[in-house]
Amino acid sequence: MTGTQLVSILLVDDDPMFHKGLQTLLNFYSNNGSFRFHVVGEAATVNQALKLT
Repeated sequence: MTGTQLVSILLVDDDPMFHKGLQTLLNFYSNNGSFRFHVVGEAATVNQALKLT
């Protein structure tokens, strides 16, 4: 595989600490891997997420 692949993510979780940790991991791997993660939206509940799609 050449270059990086862009992966779009809708981040949904109701636990603020887990949510922040996942954001941190995605940012780390976006800067240090063969995938680039792009968070296209964030929500704390399924209902909020459905409104974003």
